[in-house]
Amino acid sequence: MHSAAMARHGILVIREYQEVPVISMDKHKVLQILVNLIRNAKYAMDTSGRRDKRLTVSIRMNPENFVEVSVTDNGIGISQEALPRIFLPFAQGDSSIQPRFGGLGLGLSIAHTLVEAQDGTLEVESEGLGQGAKFTARFKVDDCTAAAV
Repeated sequence: MHSAAMARHGILVIREYQEVPVISMDKHKVLQILVNLIRNAKYAMDTSGRRDKRLTVSIRMNPENFVEVSVTDNGIGISQEALPRIFLPFAQGDSSIQPRFGGLGLGLSIAHTLVEAQDGTLEVESEGLGQGAKFTARFKVDDCTAAAV
């Protein structure tokens, strides 16, 4: 869905997909989660001014029996002070978290809520400003009981 926008913005998209078990999930919720994470990554890279914009989307099985879906960018990053507030509603309106204008500050909060509604977790990692960010949604294989994909 975002491939044309990624190409237009000069973003290299790297896909790292490993084989994972089929799990039962609400595909509309998963799509909304991914759209929010990928859109935020695009804005973070656009704002960074970097020429070597790189977005990695990965799917893998981790040792704890979770399917992990990660979106990693090399954009503006997130300050250590902002990390604890990143999933709060309207927190992105805080310029220390989201420097772009026009957003409502609800995308990450909604994504977090949707992941938790699927009995999953959503986590963020960033080494700080200018260091990019990685968002990882984890879904337990045994616990996914929403509508079929």
